[in-house]
Amino acid sequence: MANMVTPEDIQAGRMFPPIIELREIAHKIAVELTTKAFNDGIAQYHPEPLDKEAFINANTYDPAYVDFTPDYYDWKKE
Repeated sequence: MANMVTPEDIQAGRMFPPIIELREIAHKIAVELTTKAFNDGIAQYHPEPLDKEAFINANTYDPAYVDFTPDYYDWKKE
């Protein structure tokens, strides 16, 4: 994470990147860790994904939920 701190972050007095960038930074770290695990022969997932970024994207939790409620309710008059 240290190499993801920009000069602007340091100038603003931050030791870490802004929290708004957390998801993007976590993705970059996951790709780097996955690459290192395969290079070091300690990965437990096989075969090695050809596109590690796509692999991480496909296996990353997305907190967005689909809205299942209808936009319009057709209430019948009694």
